[in-house]
Amino acid sequence: MYYVRMAYELKAEKYVRMHGTTNFSGGGLAQDMIHIWKAYGMVPQEAYPGNAQGDSLPVHGELDAVLNGYVANRNEKQANERSVHNLFH
Repeated sequence: MYYVRMAYELKAEKYVRMHGTTNFSGGGLAQDMIHIWKAYGMVPQEAYPGNAQGDSLPVHGELDAVLNGYVANRNEKQANERSVHNLFH
């Protein structure tokens, strides 16, 4: 789950930076994992399982829903800040 977390973090940053014009969804490419290994290192599954207490497997659908709502809200907030800034400059 460490690699999933890092991939989502990178996607979210890019999505907000590009004003919502890039794809933000679950899934990824094989080279995403290689990029994360090179940039951030490796973490054993035992050290970062990513499961909620009592769950034997991660719940990706819940993760997708929460993160999609978060980045959409952040992108909207950033757009509102830009429009207010443009009123005065």
